[in-house]
Amino acid sequence: RLLRHGQLPGAAIRAPRWVLASRDWTGFNTWAEPDEVVVQVERAAPMSWVTGLTQRGHRVDVAGPGYAFGHAHLIDVTDDGLAGAADHRAVIGTAEGY
Repeated sequence: RLLRHGQLPGAAIRAPRWVLASRDWTGFNTWAEPDEVVVQVERAAPMSWVTGLTQRGHRVDVAGPGYAFGHAHLIDVTDDGLAGAADHRAVIGTAEGY
């Protein structure tokens, strides 16, 4: 999002996500049963994601609150200095600078 679409770090980190998962996902067993893989989409994602993926033959579930999509932090080095963001999904985290 940052590199391809030029989004600022905060917008890129806040944006909705998707993840490939198994029906009984632990985070480590996605490909244990390849025919059972499902695309989990965050609730905040546009419904067009669900519709488009389903039309292309993917199994899609909209993840409920608390589903673990991980978290990310980003520091962008620009000509003007550093720009950063911490993920609101994380229990803790900040983006600080000097």
